[in-house]
Amino acid sequence: MSDDQHLIKLAGLPFSATTDDVARFLAGLDIKGGRHNGIHFTKDKYGRPSGECYVEMMSAQDLSAAQAKDHEYIGNRWVSVQASTLENMERDLARDGQEELDNSGEFIVKVRGLPWSASSADIAAFFHDCPLLVDTNDSIHIMKNSEGQPTGIAIV
Repeated sequence: MSDDQHLIKLAGLPFSATTDDVARFLAGLDIKGGRHNGIHFTKDKYGRPSGECYVEMMSAQDLSAAQAKDHEYIGNRWVSVQASTLENMERDLARDGQEELDNSGEFIVKVRGLPWSASSADIAAFFHDCPLLVDTNDSIHIMKNSEGQPTGIAIV
């Protein structure tokens, strides 16, 4: 980490945590760019808050003081505070809300709330702009209950 990069990673945050909550937790310390530009929340593979964020601190002294808050609480959750790197922050922020199945770039989509009468052809028509890997019969799986009736869920 260069001399001008003083990054911390907070983990264990409440999923509802905001930049104001993090700024209050770090009260008295200088956040580079302030709470609106210096606090960066990550998301899980579904695009929801991950309970983690990165904070850019102004100085090494601010970083050390922030690390001293390790295992203090925000709400009823204790928060892990660790020094981090720009590379880790960029990696985690770049993958927010994305999960690749493998290196091929292929994804699976779970579709919910379908009419029970929806057919594979109906679903293929809905996804007409998205290339399916193989024919419709192999790419679309309509989920059925134990009685063989559609559940309103499909895997595409």
